[in-house]
Amino acid sequence: MRYFFGLVTLCIGVFLAVTYLRPIVDPDAPEANSPGLQGPDSSPEKSAVKDRVTPLVENEVQTPRATFIAQSPNVSRFTEPWIIVADARALSLDKQEVPSERDGKLLVIGTEVSQGEQVTSDRRFLATIGYLLVLIDPKEKVKPEQVITGQGASRWRRWQEGDSVEPGRVFLLKEQKEYKRLDIGDEVKAGQTVALVDPSLALGDLNIKIAALDSSESERRASVKTKEEAERRVAAMEESQRRVPGSVSKDDYEGAKLTAKRYYEEEIAKRSAVIKAQQELLQSNTILLKHEIQSTIPGTIKVIYKNRGDAVKTLEPVMQIQRHDRLRIEGYVDVQDTARIKPGKTDVVIEPTQPVSRLMSLEGHFDEVTGVAVARGAIPTIISGSADRTVGGWNSANGQLLWRIPHRTAVLSVASTGLKAERNLAIAGCADGTASLIDVDRFNDFANQKIKEQPEPLVLKGRHRGAVHCVAFSPDGKMCATGGEDREIYLWDTKTGDMLNQVPSRHRAPVTSLQFTPLQQLVSVSRDNTLVVWSVESGKPPVRVTEFERRSGDVPQLSVSPDGTRVLFDQDKEIRLLSLKTHQPEGIIRNASGATKFATMALFDPDGLTVLTSAGTDGRLQLWRTPTANSMRAAELRQFMWSEGAATSGAFSPDGSFCVTGMQDRRVLVWPMPERKRDARGHAELVEKEIRSRISKVEEFIDSSNRKVPVFVELENPDNRLVPGSTATLVIQPETKAH
Repeated sequence: MRYFFGLVTLCIGVFLAVTYLRPIVDPDAPEANSPGLQGPDSSPEKSAVKDRVTPLVENEVQTPRATFIAQSPNVSRFTEPWIIVADARALSLDKQEVPSERDGKLLVIGTEVSQGEQVTSDRRFLATIGYLLVLIDPKEKVKPEQVITGQGASRWRRWQEGDSVEPGRVFLLKEQKEYKRLDIGDEVKAGQTVALVDPSLALGDLNIKIAALDSSESERRASVKTKEEAERRVAAMEESQRRVPGSVSKDDYEGAKLTAKRYYEEEIAKRSAVIKAQQELLQSNTILLKHEIQSTIPGTIKVIYKNRGDAVKTLEPVMQIQRHDRLRIEGYVDVQDTARIKPGKTDVVIEPTQPVSRLMSLEGHFDEVTGVAVARGAIPTIISGSADRTVGGWNSANGQLLWRIPHRTAVLSVASTGLKAERNLAIAGCADGTASLIDVDRFNDFANQKIKEQPEPLVLKGRHRGAVHCVAFSPDGKMCATGGEDREIYLWDTKTGDMLNQVPSRHRAPVTSLQFTPLQQLVSVSRDNTLVVWSVESGKPPVRVTEFERRSGDVPQLSVSPDGTRVLFDQDKEIRLLSLKTHQPEGIIRNASGATKFATMALFDPDGLTVLTSAGTDGRLQLWRTPTANSMRAAELRQFMWSEGAATSGAFSPDGSFCVTGMQDRRVLVWPMPERKRDARGHAELVEKEIRSRISKVEEFIDSSNRKVPVFVELENPDNRLVPGSTATLVIQPETKAH
């Protein structure tokens, strides 16, 4: 037994010695590279270029190893005290079942087309309506748009509440009006007509009442004249009796007085008949107006119960309108979190889900669009590369294809120079390891027939030993970089196409993303789940500055902030903002549900205000507000909705006014960006502010199915960013106690 334990101890010692004392092999050494990968062209004319490439061993000697592992956020710097409530429901505090006040057939379900309003033909139709006009008094001040020219030189306007209806000064106008058919989701104003019951009978009755009013007035005037004549005769008899007593018999005199009295009373009756006719006319006009179905609240049409031509009964609802200027948000929190929430005191940020549609769909490629960029200009040019072996240039204002450049193999990546570059260039990387420079302005001039000679791309004087997956320009546009399947990164002179340098090989898998920073640095991303920062100062060999490991590797295209101080870093189901100075997280982008991974890309806009991401198996496109020191959690601003294919790439216009994405379904989509404003120094900020409120109520019962408690937030919604029935994320911010 003693020998047996000795043998076991010896085996364990040998195992430990082999495990911990074996030589450490640098996996990044040239010998570790995969066989079969070839370097740049080794032809004699490229030997001068090769001589300028700094040997990897020299760079490794000069540069100390500086590798940083992206650890979990520093608790003291990056805490998460929020309570996140996903899929909270926005409910209207005020809604109306808009009823019909008259029986009849629905002539219109729509609103009158206003002057200058653009309505498609399928939503436009005519209907005959009528309304009461009143004669404008010469002293009355009315707006020009209220004046309606009547018969002769008469000027009329539509009857308004409180107007009197005087005989001879009212008129029934019948005319055809253009209406716009209403659909679910359309917005209406308070007091706006949304439907019309056929008013034919009411119009006929109103015409009768107008005629009756005029007839009553005629009878009143005749009665007045008769009364005046009777009074004149009585006065004449009295004058004759005064001059010649006994000239008028008493019976005649009393008879004349009785007649005058009768006509006096008759005038009163006729005057009352006029008033009655006026009231009947107003009543008839009221009945006519009740054929117009109006909303008493502003809001959005949620349901339409009837169609044009359907019969409707009195007080039967035609549609439902929900008010959206004041809403209630309902969400559910875990029961253990309710102790941290105090109604009326606990702050909450509401992040509405705001789906938006594309501005344009550019269709001209015959295979998957693999890369997009936006070149500067008075009208920026959208650049797209495709697996159909072409690069296209598009007018961003109207979507016109300006030019198309064929290549020998599939185009896998494109990029363009920025606003500070001397020349307006684009670069395309191809599957055969080549890359070419495109003078965008010259190609646009040729497309617009400003020059006759067709320009040609400048092919870089060297190539990768595999596909070129990523390309980038330096801020001044004098240098560009290419990265590829061969794990190499090359720097090129954009004026001559010559190779300037080779970045020392640090990656152990293909390079998928490159971006220069304003700080003379280059950031590279690889499928080996690393992100490396290189110093690429002019005239000096590239030097590795920082290396971040332990990316999840789900997002191959990662971006650097415009000021070059922060980088996006994918880890598990999050995108983190890492400081390139402190190497610590400064923000986090994460879907509220936490169940969806990011994929394909995470890109800063040119102002660093927003981040565009692709997530989920369906490639959902989301736009986020960039985290700041005050709000380290990114808020979702927009969801770009498209169901035909996932995104492969993305880019922003130089001024940040729109963004584009290349799609698997061969399209290039153009998307609107949130409005931003700039100060005198050119600094930008989003016009759209956070929606803040406070928890208004916490229910006292628990949903037994999921152990959650309902919470409510009531808030004003003046800009209509929240729509009744839509969803939102609640970021509840309870007070935290220091320990």
